[in-house]
Amino acid sequence: MKRTEIDKIYRNMHPAEIPWNIETPPKALVELVESGKVKTCKTIDLGCGTGNYAIYLANIGFDVTGVDISPTAIKIAKENAKKKGVKINFLVADVLGDLDEVKETFDFAYDWELLHHIFPEKRKKYVENVYRILNARGKYL
Repeated sequence: MKRTEIDKIYRNMHPAEIPWNIETPPKALVELVESGKVKTCKTIDLGCGTGNYAIYLANIGFDVTGVDISPTAIKIAKENAKKKGVKINFLVADVLGDLDEVKETFDFAYDWELLHHIFPEKRKKYVENVYRILNARGKYL
């Protein structure tokens, strides 16, 4: 989907009606954190949507940046983080663009249900962007 189509969904639907807007973090993420395989660190949530998983990570001590292509999703994410009392750096950015908005590198890059939405011919750019913003010994889920 294009930026305008995704943003329209966030503008016109209640967050509870958006199929991918799930507040509970995925079991795979929780298990990585609880097992200690991923410790608190500087983290980026790619395609963060309304910020649910970024908020989960920030609540347990991660230094989180969340990026999403939708300005409306980022607005909602900022409001959600404020309500939960956590500080997260949310940015409007396209993971298939140049990601100039992202000025840092990270120890952990996280994406849940984003990569499979990227057409195969565009995945190379996504992988290059993740590689550029992930520290040499960083982890990706």
